[in-house]
Amino acid sequence: MCSSDLGPRRWEAWLLGLLAAAVVVATSRDYGFAVDEATYLWVCRQERAWFAELGERGLQESLSKEGIARRWHFLEPPAAVVDAPHSNFNLPLAHHLMNAGWAVGRLALDELRATRLSAALLFGCCAGAVYAAVGSQYGRPAGLFSAVALVCSPRIFGHAHFAATETPLSALWTLALLAADRASRSADPREARRRALVASLLTAA
Repeated sequence: MCSSDLGPRRWEAWLLGLLAAAVVVATSRDYGFAVDEATYLWVCRQERAWFAELGERGLQESLSKEGIARRWHFLEPPAAVVDAPHSNFNLPLAHHLMNAGWAVGRLALDELRATRLSAALLFGCCAGAVYAAVGSQYGRPAGLFSAVALVCSPRIFGHAHFAATETPLSALWTLALLAADRASRSADPREARRRALVASLLTAA
């Protein structure tokens, strides 16, 4: 284990994560349209429409079984879905993240690239977290090598460019694993329990 003076600083992890995310955003025009993205874009539009209708229809109607089924098609079996050619039955967390990225990026990016923004940011979070976690145990060179290895993994780097569920899933599991590792190493029982709870929530998400 390295001494604290050799470990990475927090700002270094943030900077590395932002750089990794920036590289993905800058190269997002170089990637074509993935087959699954038509489904995810459609589902994201349905979700945004549900929130837009909230003010018009009221909370009670929007939260009724019919109001939810009208937009949240993952709740219905495929045979019961009407006018939903791109229905997706994954749970909606990934779509929430995509729409959060869309809300932030839509002022500067087109719809597709804005919807992809959350994947780029999660990819950056993973790179920064890996650098911080490995570097705190084995020093900056090991942390940097680990982060660069992650960023340069072709499939992981490629998936970070798409509005799909792969990057949110892999990012949350990676962060959960790192949180669990920190929990197992913590000498403070309260801190260990807090980190174990964070790891459990990330895994469940």
